[in-house]
Amino acid sequence: MILLEKHRFIYKYGTGGCQAEIKGNWEIENKKLIFKNDKEYLKNDIMFYPNLNQTTWTIKKLGIKPDSLIDTGCLKVTQLHIKD
Repeated sequence: MILLEKHRFIYKYGTGGCQAEIKGNWEIENKKLIFKNDKEYLKNDIMFYPNLNQTTWTIKKLGIKPDSLIDTGCLKVTQLHIKD
């Protein structure tokens, strides 16, 4: 996760063979980080991008951590969609 100026972020991830990058906006509310993906990462016909707004994120001493599990599936194809 890279937090940029003007409350922008870049989130890079890899699950198995799936690797992608998500961009969007972030804010702090009640001492929690909230991420909102840009629209092109929310409704894609082929790829499933994690919706980082599914949970709040806690700021830790050496980084950040989601407060609950996030669906990190990849392809929208039966039998290939992976949930971690």
